[in-house]
Amino acid sequence: MTHYYRRHLDDRQVHQRWLDPRLATVRVADIQNYLQTRGWKQVEADRPHALVFQEPSEGEEEPLYQWVPDSEQGRDYVQCLYELLAGIAEVESRSAGEVLTDILQPPEGVPTRNGVGAKPGTTTRSD
Repeated sequence: MTHYYRRHLDDRQVHQRWLDPRLATVRVADIQNYLQTRGWKQVEADRPHALVFQEPSEGEEEPLYQWVPDSEQGRDYVQCLYELLAGIAEVESRSAGEVLTDILQPPEGVPTRNGVGAKPGTTTRSD
């Protein structure tokens, strides 16, 4: 006889709980910058609504590619990022959360609205 009942989550609910809410804040330009500064090469797209990047390769194997949505407006934008970050994390042998953190980290010396990312000793103005 069962005395204890466990909460059941369907696959959609499980994925939703694992999704990092920061995914919705990532912009296409952030991803492009991240990939290009790490040796990925943008190539001509072979499909609509996608930017195609060639993974950095270190061998004789055929190159592999990742697709980046060309706009944040797509209904499946967050899902595409979820899959893209997993692919990038696999290439870099680290977690997708670490990749996401790096993508969202402003480049050093680039001031943001709240001053994050500015070099120490500098100030930002809000007019």
